[in-house]
Amino acid sequence: MRKIEEFVGKFLKKEIYILFLIFLVSVLIRVYKLPKYLFFGYEQGRDAQIIQEIYRFKQFTLIGPKTDLAGIFHGPWFYYLMAIPYSISRGNPIAASFFLVALSSLVGVIMYLLLKDVLKSNYIAVLAGFLCAFSFELIVYSRWLSNVTLGVLFVPLTFFSLWKYKVSKNSFWFVLSVAFAAFASQFEIILIFQFIFVYFLFFLFRVIKFPGYKAVVLSLLWALLIFSPLVIFEFRHEHIISRSMIDFAAGLRFEGEKGFKILDSLYFYQLKLFTIIRKTLFLPDYVLGQIAFFVIFLFGLFKYWNLTRESSILIFFLIWSFMSLPVIILAANLDQAYVGTAIGWIGLFCLSSYGLWKSSKTRFLFVVLFGAVVVSWNLGFFYLNQNRDIFFVTIQKDLNFQDQKKVLDFIHRDSAGKPYRFEAFTIPSLHPEGWQYLQKYYYPKDVVEASAGEIYVVIEKEVYLVWEEKWIADLGKTKLVDERYFGLLRVQKRIVSD
Repeated sequence: MRKIEEFVGKFLKKEIYILFLIFLVSVLIRVYKLPKYLFFGYEQGRDAQIIQEIYRFKQFTLIGPKTDLAGIFHGPWFYYLMAIPYSISRGNPIAASFFLVALSSLVGVIMYLLLKDVLKSNYIAVLAGFLCAFSFELIVYSRWLSNVTLGVLFVPLTFFSLWKYKVSKNSFWFVLSVAFAAFASQFEIILIFQFIFVYFLFFLFRVIKFPGYKAVVLSLLWALLIFSPLVIFEFRHEHIISRSMIDFAAGLRFEGEKGFKILDSLYFYQLKLFTIIRKTLFLPDYVLGQIAFFVIFLFGLFKYWNLTRESSILIFFLIWSFMSLPVIILAANLDQAYVGTAIGWIGLFCLSSYGLWKSSKTRFLFVVLFGAVVVSWNLGFFYLNQNRDIFFVTIQKDLNFQDQKKVLDFIHRDSAGKPYRFEAFTIPSLHPEGWQYLQKYYYPKDVVEASAGEIYVVIEKEVYLVWEEKWIADLGKTKLVDERYFGLLRVQKRIVSD
């Protein structure tokens, strides 16, 4: 036993090996069956088309993807950064997804460095790193070809910088934290309100001291520079974003007939937050197990506070874990509004583990928590293997990248070099940008013409029959000559009839 402890101790001293191992494990988990299960729908196709215009120097955009609120956009930095993998791979969606996986896998490395600095414990730091690597919630975002994924990276960078500012009192770290917060908000605009909430509470509870005048000015300048594309867009388009935000705020009438209902919002908030905690901290599926888990978890936090009497660290991670509170007013039922919250709960779990491990009388409780993590991950691996339940899906459950590729391969072979018309009956209604991008990427030499006599129609499973019949009728007089299935996708070959 002593030899094992000596070996582990020596290994932990070689920090570069630990960091590489955390990163490597994160990457391997996140790329597992990714080429098969990658979701490439309407928004992914739209983004890829815009990014293609950028790296081909055809058109430059000042705004990012649309939000769920009309007239409000995310920042354009997702498009700028994604131009790197798309241009290098000449437009390959898989390469772009691997790029996001690599960046999001750095979260475990950041959390290792943060917890090591906070608790001065290599063991707890390793726990933090691997919890991030195996976290269901973080795996979800890393496998999502979306602007939200990069927000997950910049949230822990923001808090890491805030921690360094807390302990060093060096204003450089405060300025850097604001820059990282501004970048994170580029990828999920609602993070602006969450970070304002975080900084306010940090100053209120004296977790960090208010910086000097120069640091504040420099921070604002960096934030303005990062948001400058959106600012320019605002001035060029009659302040459309500001007006949309004002209209939204004006429509928030508490308990009104069509306004904001606080009880409904609180219900969605607690539901979403519990789901995040469950997917992050590997909670058991049965209720009694979840209750036991939380009791031990809270007891560990009490032991940590009783052991260290360091309330500011506990407050630091509590604020991080509840940084999503502003979404109660803005978008409590929107999954991506909780970006970064999961990582705060990993930090709290590490504090709890530290409190339990430090006392020989409570060390067995840590073993219980760790055992729950291992057991739950077995279930998580099943979900990952089947692309089910716990991982990112939309109503378009039929859109697996592998099946999409099989559809396009069939159309290419069957058309035999002749011109054809390509249609996709999709969700949202007739938004075929994803299919169009993939068809042009894989078979750019195919002749696709609106007037061609042969029509290939891809029909997604969740398209209602009434819409399918209407859209087929809109094609004109056609005759069905072949129909095939690829997974849950259906492909019809039709011939125009006079």
